[in-house]
Amino acid sequence: MSGQGMAWQQVWVELGAAGEPGTACGRADLHVHTSASFDCPARPADIIWNAVQKGLTAVAVTDHDTVAGWGPMEEAARKAEDLGLAHLEIIRGEEVSTRDGHLLALFIEEWIAPHRPLLDTVREVHAQGGVAVVAHPLSPLVSSVRRRLLDELAGDIDGLEVLNPSWGGYAARRTAWQLNRLYWHLAATGGSDAHLARYVGQAVTVYPGATALDLKAALLEAATEAAGAPHPWYAELVTIGSAFSQKSAQRLSAILRAQGRRAARRSRRAWHRMVGGAAAWRLRQGQRPAAAAPDSDSQFILPGRPHRPAEWESRTGGVS
Repeated sequence: MSGQGMAWQQVWVELGAAGEPGTACGRADLHVHTSASFDCPARPADIIWNAVQKGLTAVAVTDHDTVAGWGPMEEAARKAEDLGLAHLEIIRGEEVSTRDGHLLALFIEEWIAPHRPLLDTVREVHAQGGVAVVAHPLSPLVSSVRRRLLDELAGDIDGLEVLNPSWGGYAARRTAWQLNRLYWHLAATGGSDAHLARYVGQAVTVYPGATALDLKAALLEAATEAAGAPHPWYAELVTIGSAFSQKSAQRLSAILRAQGRRAARRSRRAWHRMVGGAAAWRLRQGQRPAAAAPDSDSQFILPGRPHRPAEWESRTGGVS
């Protein structure tokens, strides 16, 4: 076994390694992204297939600041069950980007707006009857809640993602687990933070029972454990590449839309100058602009070729 594998095996031992075959425990991945996230290409059907193959009992849909993945995931789970696959419960959630770091809002009913203070977001999660879990805490690589705020709000938060196998979550996993055990005493959770379907279940939350209601009760009672292994390095590269390509495509689309709007404004201004210039010239010549018929050529008089009065034609002989 490699050194990295031995290190993660030690994490399994420290966290209890519950949920092994033969135990009456459920296994849920509480941090899963779908194609509704800007940086994720994973299709709901592929996520369901991999989750069932790995023996999970529940999966939380936690897309970035959106709940658009709820419907497709629930539909895919229903179709999979109709085809004879094991029952998999879908937990409605959202990875909310608060001002102070990412928060997993689980068991919620409606979309929660991002970019607000952490405490306000936690209170809205609770108002919806949900569970608030801090994602990849203390990480220096991604937007994460810091220790000072965790010390202040430990009494309001329900859980802490102590095991996140992504590069961002891996950096501070042991520190987060130790501080939680010594000071905060929050429910310990594991989530794959998977952006590729094949890595769903790479880290899981183990809980007594088998249903989503059992999981929620265990989270509120801090009776959960976490287990898992890190993502392969190439999976992280694919995830990062997907995020950059999606952002680049969105940026290019925004640029093209902005250029189109600017071109339309320029065209409107040019048209107004053209029509207004012709009318102003006629006013200077003492003529009153008359309403043109719909098929009249006077609607399309160019500024460089104004309609000349009859006296001008008689003086110049009609020479342009």
